[in-house]
Amino acid sequence: MADFIASSIASGLIEEAVKAVTKLVAARAFEEIRSLSWGFNDQLELLKNKLLYVQAFLDDLGTKSHEEKSKVVKLWLMKLQDVAYSADNILDDHAYELLCRRFEPKKKLYKFFNISSSDNYPILFRFKLSYRVKKIVSELEKLEKEAQKMGLKQVKLAREAVASSIFMDGGDQFIVNLNQVRKHAAASDYEFVGREIDQEKLLEVLCNPFNNGDLSTIAIVGIGGLGKTTLARRLYEHEKVDAHFNKKKVWICVSENFDIERLLKEMVESLTSGNCDVTNTGAVINKLQGELKEKKFLLVLDDVWNNNLELWDSFKNELQRIGDIAGSVVLITTRSIGVAEKAQTVYTHKLEGLSENDGWALLKHNVFVSRMLPSMSSSFEDVGRRIVEKCKGVPLAIKAIRGLLQLKKHPSEWESIERSELWDLPQDDENYILPSLFLSFKNLPCLSLKQCFACCAIFRKDSLIDKRQLIALWLAQGFLHESGTSMEETGEKYFQILLNNSFLQEDIDDGETSEIMFYKMHDLVHDLAVYIWQKDLLVWNAEATLNNSFDFRHLVINFGEIEIAAKTPVGVNIQKLRTISFWDGVPRWDMLICAMYLRTLIMANIGLTEVSPAIGQLKHLRYLDLSHNPIKTLPDIICRLYQLQTLSLQGCKELKQLPQKLHKLVSLRHILTSDYVFASRGLQQLTCLQTLPHLELRDGEGWTIDELEPLHQVMGLICIKGLEHVKGKEEARKVGLGRKCKVLKLSLSWAYVRAVSSENTDEDVLGGLEPHPNITSLELASFKGMRFPSWIMKMTVKQRGSLALLSYLTVVKIDYCSSCEQLPTLGLLPCLNILKLTFFHGMESIGNEFYVGDHDAPVYQSRSGTSGQQCWPYATNLKAVELFPALRHLLIWEFPRLATWKPPSLALASTAFPCLETLKVGGCPQLDSIPSEIIKYNNGSLTSLKVYRLSEIKSLPHGLPNCTNLQRLEIWSCNKLESLPTGLKSLVCLQILDIRDCISLDSLPPYLFQGLSSLRELIIDGCTLLTRIPTSIQECASLEYLRIKNCPLIEDPVPDLSRLEGLVTLTAVNSGKLMTSVLRSISHLQCLKDLDIGGFEDEEEFRRCFSYITPSLSNQSLVRLTLRDCANVKFLPQNLQLLLTSIKYLIIQRFPALDQLPEWIGDLSSLEILEIWNCKVLKYLPSIEAMRRLTQLKSLQVGGCPLLKKRCAKHNGPEWDKLSHVPNIWI
Repeated sequence: MADFIASSIASGLIEEAVKAVTKLVAARAFEEIRSLSWGFNDQLELLKNKLLYVQAFLDDLGTKSHEEKSKVVKLWLMKLQDVAYSADNILDDHAYELLCRRFEPKKKLYKFFNISSSDNYPILFRFKLSYRVKKIVSELEKLEKEAQKMGLKQVKLAREAVASSIFMDGGDQFIVNLNQVRKHAAASDYEFVGREIDQEKLLEVLCNPFNNGDLSTIAIVGIGGLGKTTLARRLYEHEKVDAHFNKKKVWICVSENFDIERLLKEMVESLTSGNCDVTNTGAVINKLQGELKEKKFLLVLDDVWNNNLELWDSFKNELQRIGDIAGSVVLITTRSIGVAEKAQTVYTHKLEGLSENDGWALLKHNVFVSRMLPSMSSSFEDVGRRIVEKCKGVPLAIKAIRGLLQLKKHPSEWESIERSELWDLPQDDENYILPSLFLSFKNLPCLSLKQCFACCAIFRKDSLIDKRQLIALWLAQGFLHESGTSMEETGEKYFQILLNNSFLQEDIDDGETSEIMFYKMHDLVHDLAVYIWQKDLLVWNAEATLNNSFDFRHLVINFGEIEIAAKTPVGVNIQKLRTISFWDGVPRWDMLICAMYLRTLIMANIGLTEVSPAIGQLKHLRYLDLSHNPIKTLPDIICRLYQLQTLSLQGCKELKQLPQKLHKLVSLRHILTSDYVFASRGLQQLTCLQTLPHLELRDGEGWTIDELEPLHQVMGLICIKGLEHVKGKEEARKVGLGRKCKVLKLSLSWAYVRAVSSENTDEDVLGGLEPHPNITSLELASFKGMRFPSWIMKMTVKQRGSLALLSYLTVVKIDYCSSCEQLPTLGLLPCLNILKLTFFHGMESIGNEFYVGDHDAPVYQSRSGTSGQQCWPYATNLKAVELFPALRHLLIWEFPRLATWKPPSLALASTAFPCLETLKVGGCPQLDSIPSEIIKYNNGSLTSLKVYRLSEIKSLPHGLPNCTNLQRLEIWSCNKLESLPTGLKSLVCLQILDIRDCISLDSLPPYLFQGLSSLRELIIDGCTLLTRIPTSIQECASLEYLRIKNCPLIEDPVPDLSRLEGLVTLTAVNSGKLMTSVLRSISHLQCLKDLDIGGFEDEEEFRRCFSYITPSLSNQSLVRLTLRDCANVKFLPQNLQLLLTSIKYLIIQRFPALDQLPEWIGDLSSLEILEIWNCKVLKYLPSIEAMRRLTQLKSLQVGGCPLLKKRCAKHNGPEWDKLSHVPNIWI
């Protein structure tokens, strides 16, 4: 039975694929007829009708049982698909010829034979095309006869319904109330049902101090679809994990590619938010050392398949090279218990399926709250629970079927799904989830949407998917048709349907606005897409098997450079390919040019340095992806790709200029870039363009800004730099930004350094670039005007004769406006989330103009003062208005002349900044206070306050103790700050307190630490007048990181640090009497892994402090010790080694009187890394016998030790034999 069902499914997939293709081509023929193709209408009409006739046979075929469908029928279907694709290619040739005649001079032969009538079409080409069409029609007639012989009948279609049958296929009705469904789906707590116990257990393991030893590996193991990644993501984003690892976290999706160098590079890229361009592993490790020094970290490896023990050992050894990684954790998710065993986990968490009640709770969420179904009844619940049972407790299966059930309005429809034979598909450990996913796929509302889903098979498993690029891929393949809306809008609807059905999942947001930037496809869903496309898609690699019975239309190449040069895809008809995607390897252009009907070519991130001119022969190309390659130029011949719709150049950092004849690419809809590029004149001819590249203006050459005016379809982001080359307001107005209602983001910049002052010009130009009120993001940089134009100052624009507030604006960033003397009015913007104002060198004061201005403008409020909710305008009494009602993040940075910051007047408004979460103010040396009103009314929302380089400030804002949810407080370089508020002890959520270089701070409130029960990290550095550390610090049981440095006046009584039993990292350098307390307490700090101590006044003090260390009062947990800044110390005391029984990492730094290392260093049997820095008279290492006893020593680094360096000269230095056995030496 199961085999029969599987065979039936395979047959049905072929039918649907063929039906989709014939429908696509018929639709295209219909479009060509409507466009009045020159002298070709009769042939196109005949072609369209024949395709519709055959389509009618396909409709009859859909009514037949599987037993009635023989191999002959399947062969007939494949022939039909071939003919349909050939017809599409003919139509494409026709369209390309029309575009050629527009841009290329007529050949003499064409001129000679040119028809003088209104048809104006080259006779030779028309004869050739007509012959090809007749041949296709003849093939279709043969297929009609074969269909009749097989007993198929035509399902009659009313002529007046022909057009609607082509363009309308039922998708729209599926989208009803979709936004409402998505709104409810955003409630992530409901999506996480049934995993609370798993989460708590894993949190305990991740954050428990017993993991503070060596690197620990933890695994989450379970079958596909159980939610391993979701659970790991919840842990990764949990505030306890953030706090425990101090946000030193890395997430890597591994899949089957467990390449060590790749993993290490991705760690660097995640930690630095930049590219890692280094080529050797050692350099990568150095970068990781710079990022993770003295910090434990969490590394999540998602979807791991590697069960090679040696590879795991090699990877962990590389991690050990980072240095002190005590307390760090590697968390893996995997389907295989064998992988967990080979990874040598300290804890393996086996994830089970959801209970019936939890499964039902997950299923009913969204289904009934979306108003797409009536209230839940027992009838729905009974059948719903039976469906949950069939899903076997797998969340992915339940979510997929839930998307289908949302549109079934009667219990009988649910029962039909529950009785489906698809539940009886053959199952094993790898594909058991397929039935529920396939049910959802089969019930997608239209063929084109199913094709769009299958097209996702072109991506690697676990790859990040850019929504814009995915929709552009669908467009290139012809899966999207216009029907009252643009094709991109249809694609957006399809995308939302797939998202709603859990075929796609949200993955990465931009971190600031929480706007989703990338999506992913679960690997089981990806398996389904590959299964759907199995007859059309070939992934060509060493394991690929070719079935010559079928012609593949889409080819993925996954070979390295050497292999691909020696191979060709035997069994693949290159000419029939419509997609080639390189996952790896360098393209063979001789092979590519044979793929003459290629629609999609993806060559992203394969190290491509140049594009061959041969690409100009791919005249049918719609989608070209060259992103993330070191390409410097594009060949001009690329501009002969007249049908190209999407050109992706994201991450091509070396590409500075677009091809000179870009204006010929009149079909272009999207040019995707992430860096600025220069374009030649002619942009105004690209009237189909919807996505603009980041554009650079130049003086006297290339494109001009008025060329943007005819581009009425532009949407999303407009990003322009070089605006100093625009002559004035009238030239800027020609852009017509106010009429471009789909432009939502605007980024405008001028050159920071200019030869000629242009203050007035800048004001005029910006005044002419007034946008549409729909704008959501505004970024300005290097504006030199003294005053912003009126639309910026009042945040209002002219629209249909009246003023409209920029009420949808959520992000405002203004940088390097060095001459501006007044800020715009921003307090009335109802949706403003993020405000960053930096480098305003001329700003002297901030007053009411910042909050309400002259309040002539209409006042807007949000429904609840929160971001992302519906906003609407209404005039009101200003006293009822909230200022900055939705603002979450505020940055005021580098205002060197700012002396006055007035608070908002509550005579003009009821409250201010009610939602503020982070406040960062810095680089304002003349500012003496921050208005308390900024934090006074924030309803406890403030979580982070950072105050940097405010030289005149004497106190922190009043009301700070009321910010009971504050988690991070940083105070740096506030020279006149003398004290902290006594009420800070009420900050029960405070996790990080960081005070640096506050040179007037002489005391801390005595009970400061009494209530700071959540404090994990305390830094006091450079407070040179501070004399006391309050003894209340002893009550901070949660403290893990303590650094007190360069506070030389600290006196007795010093706190007893022995009560800080959870302390992992401790620094006490040049901190008076505190160093004595540290060494007295050392034996009680059994979690301490990292000690950094130094700055003793003389050798006597140094020896006295270390005399407190005895065999009974030593520390067995210490892994890393740094000794530094001891000016007069000539010898390291013998009892120091009692601290070092487990030491792996020893650093000796700035001992200018030390001339020899002691013999007892040879007894440090666990020592792996030894570093010696700036010990100018040091000459001698321990004896050769002592050094040879350091069998674990892997790395020796010496710097700033000229005498020792000379004696350690390789091979001939007297100290060389002592260290020659060390694997890694740097001197």
